[in-house]
Amino acid sequence: MSDTAATSGSDGLVVRNLTIAGPDGSALVDDFSFAIAPGQRLGVIGESGSGKSLTALAVLGLLPDALVPSGSVRLSGREMVGAAERSRVALRGTEVAIVFQEPLTSSTR
Repeated sequence: MSDTAATSGSDGLVVRNLTIAGPDGSALVDDFSFAIAPGQRLGVIGESGSGKSLTALAVLGLLPDALVPSGSVRLSGREMVGAAERSRVALRGTEVAIVFQEPLTSSTR
């Protein structure tokens, strides 16, 4: 998907300029952007502590209250940063999901 298509369409996941600040105001994730079209998957690879999990948690609206995201996270055309919990819950597991590093611990057995 081209960057232009990703930002103009209402489908998919578009993350623009995502910054996550810690309790002391320091940037834990700084100005991160990407786009995923419907049906695509994204694998994120990086060193320990590079912000992979924080980014995924921010996309799903699951960050602890002490961590503050800014920028834009649009899922199917809806802004997720600052959205009400009710609207984020409705999208989890239906339009967006995460597989954590230890997938066996997140099974539905």
